[in-house]
Amino acid sequence: IFVSEYMRSVAEEFAGAQALDSQVIHNVIDSSLFPYTPKSEEMRMHICSIRNFGKRNYATDLMSQAILNLSKMPWFSKLSIEVFGDGQHFEQDTAPLLLFENVKLNKAFVSPDTLRDIFSRNGIGLFPTRWDSQGMLNGEAMSSGVVPISNAVTAIPEFIGEAEGILANPENSKQLAEGIGELVENPDQFLTMSESAQVRVRN
Repeated sequence: IFVSEYMRSVAEEFAGAQALDSQVIHNVIDSSLFPYTPKSEEMRMHICSIRNFGKRNYATDLMSQAILNLSKMPWFSKLSIEVFGDGQHFEQDTAPLLLFENVKLNKAFVSPDTLRDIFSRNGIGLFPTRWDSQGMLNGEAMSSGVVPISNAVTAIPEFIGEAEGILANPENSKQLAEGIGELVENPDQFLTMSESAQVRVRN
């Protein structure tokens, strides 16, 4: 049993054999813990990023670079950005963001209840990655109606399509920022994708 087609392919390559009689069963996203409340247009201006700063596969450096790219946009000051996480790269990766009054840095891991609250007050989730077997955080955000911005790597494209989120190419922080910009400048698209995200998770 594998959590994604990607993980099945990884196991088959590692073993040098086909996985016979195998099944893909996704980790469950608890929609009661992460309930959906329809987002307003204004919520697209509220962005959250929850990452583990201890490992480079969570691409916290790309997160910081994406926000720096966003800072060049004329509407950047109207955004409210919350960053949560901890780990050995926290100070290094967040140092360039200390300049911005509208970026709130929270050096802490968050509980499921706190995570639910974060998703309830934000409309876009900035979740870059270099490697994920499924990407549970994306699913929990989508369940809450948060539109995910991530990278088209490993298992992520199995769970986020063009209707539900925006995926940048690997290592591309500029495209991460452009994905957010697309939603900021197109509120109707944001609302449609928010609805589609929660529908896909529940389906």
